[in-house]
Amino acid sequence: MGKQIVAIVDWYGPYRSLKEARSAARSDYGEGLYMLLGRKKNQKKTRIQYIGVAMDISNRLTNNHKIASILEQKREIWLGEIGSTGIPGRKNKKLAIQIDLVEWAHAYFLNIENNKNKTKKPPDKPITVINRWWKKDYVTPYWTRPHKDWPDIIDFKGKDYGCTVGWVNKRKKWKMGDF
Repeated sequence: MGKQIVAIVDWYGPYRSLKEARSAARSDYGEGLYMLLGRKKNQKKTRIQYIGVAMDISNRLTNNHKIASILEQKREIWLGEIGSTGIPGRKNKKLAIQIDLVEWAHAYFLNIENNKNKTKKPPDKPITVINRWWKKDYVTPYWTRPHKDWPDIIDFKGKDYGCTVGWVNKRKKWKMGDF
């Protein structure tokens, strides 16, 4: 078993239009992740529709995006960046290993139907993903997750050990001076 990789992902949003998300990505993001939520034609409930990665997110979020362009209602775009330190050593891919594994873990363990390639098999390395959500001002946290199917934690220990996907249902907000 390889060493466990831990990635804290800070998600910012929701952006309602591609133009708004692209503008934010252009000024504040480079390499990173994006999550698309919404409804396609004939869907009754909002779903997590797609998770993507890019060296430059703003170049991905165009009107030609195969999933974003067909989300007809309740579209939300969340932009994500890894908030934890990187993995030491040489990079084998253009994209950071952590970012690729975060996308893969979400796609596989949440069975995101529009991420066909990443739902065929589990990630090739153990990864623990901690998701945190922030408003577009980058400083105000959300105390509830944006969608009930989006977990707080994905803890994949490897093919021989399995995975725990967790939702923190009861949260206590501590303020400075409370402890």
